[in-house]
Amino acid sequence: MDHSLPSQIRRELLDLQQRALIRCPETTDSAAGKTTVVNGRQIRVFCSNNYLDLANDPQVIAAVGDGLSRWGWGSGASRLISGSSTAHISLEQQLAQFKRCQAAVLFPTGYMANLGLLTALAGARDVLLIDKLCHASIIDAARASRATTRFFPHNDIKRLAELLSRYTHTRRICIITEGIFSMDGDFAHLTEIIPLKNKHQALLIVDDAHGTGVLGEHGRGTAELLDVEEHIDVTVATLSKAFGSLGGFVCCCAELAEYLRNRSRSYIYTTAAPPVVCLATAAALEIIQHQPQRRKNLHTVSKQLRHALRQAGFDIGSADAHIIPIILGRTELALQFSHLLWERGFMVPAIRQPSVPRGKARLRISLMSSHNSRDIDDLVQALVCVAGELGLLSTPSQA
Repeated sequence: MDHSLPSQIRRELLDLQQRALIRCPETTDSAAGKTTVVNGRQIRVFCSNNYLDLANDPQVIAAVGDGLSRWGWGSGASRLISGSSTAHISLEQQLAQFKRCQAAVLFPTGYMANLGLLTALAGARDVLLIDKLCHASIIDAARASRATTRFFPHNDIKRLAELLSRYTHTRRICIITEGIFSMDGDFAHLTEIIPLKNKHQALLIVDDAHGTGVLGEHGRGTAELLDVEEHIDVTVATLSKAFGSLGGFVCCCAELAEYLRNRSRSYIYTTAAPPVVCLATAAALEIIQHQPQRRKNLHTVSKQLRHALRQAGFDIGSADAHIIPIILGRTELALQFSHLLWERGFMVPAIRQPSVPRGKARLRISLMSSHNSRDIDDLVQALVCVAGELGLLSTPSQA
C-alpha cells in the first residue's frame, strides 16, 4: 500500500479549500419540492431540476406504490442477463412515441446515456465536434470514445463551419450540442447548425436534458420549440429533470437503438433501473402530455424573473428559459452571495469551477412550475437586498 497517498490527497484537498472549491452540500430532510427542510428550518428552493414538480405528484407516487407490490424494488441484473421487464419495454415505446422517433433506449442515468452513446458510436477513425459549454458527461464520453475531439466556442457557427471543412475524410463526423445549456439557460443555434450538418453529412446529436418535457407546445423539447425535430439525428435526454424521476434515454432510429443495446458498455454492463422507476416515469409522462398548464406557468414565472433581474441590473447573460444565471465572476463573491441568500431562507447555489470556466462564477437559479408570482417577487427582493449589501448594485431600491 502506498502510505503517501493520504498525505497527497490531504494536500490536494487543502488546495481545493484554498481556492474555495470544496463542496459541502446541505443535508435536506424533505421531498424535492419548492421548499425543503434543513435542520428543522424551511428553506425556499430555487435550484431544483424538478421543473414540473412531478417528483412529488400524487399520481407518480401512486404508480410507485402500485408497482412495488408487483415488481419489488431491484431489477436483478443487466437487461441482457436477466431480461427486460415489460415496464422497461413499455416506457421505451412510450418515450419513442412521445419524441416522434423510431426507438428509445433507456439507461440508468443521463450520464450513462451520453457515455454509452458516444463510446459505441465513435472511435479512433471518427470526429466529434462539441460545443465548449456542453455537459461534463459529453466531454467524458468523448474522451473515452478515442475519437478525435474538437471543441468550438459556445454557439460559434462560423468556427463550427471551419472545423467541418477541415475534417472531410473521416469515417463519421458528429456535431454535439445541448438544447438548453445547463449553466447559462440559453439555446443552441440549431437552425444555423442544421444546414451545416446537411452540407457535410454529419450526424447531429442534441442533449436535451433540460428542454425535454418543458419546451414546445407538447413538451417534446428544444427541437419542437424551434420546429426542427425532423433534422435531429439523435436526442439524449434525462428522466431526472422535468420527469422528476431517474435515468436517461437515447432517441434514434431503430437500427442505432439495436446497435446501442449490443455495443454500449454502459447499457450492457450495468444493472437496469428498477421497474418501478419506469412506472413512475410513465406516470410523469402522462401528466406532461395532458397538463400543459405546468409548462405554461413555468414559462410565465421564468419570463417574470428574467425581466426583473435585467431591470435590476443583474448580468444574466443570454438566458432565455427556466435556468437563469446571475454572473458574478469571482468564486468568493458567488459563495458569499449564496450564503447571504441562505440566511434569508433562499437556496440558490454558487456555481464555480469546474462547472463553469474560471472567472465566470455565478448563482444559478432554476425554477419550478409550482413557483408563483409572489415567489418570484420575494426572490428578487432578496437578491436586490443582498446585492446592495455587497455593493453590486448602485440603485437597488429602484428594482
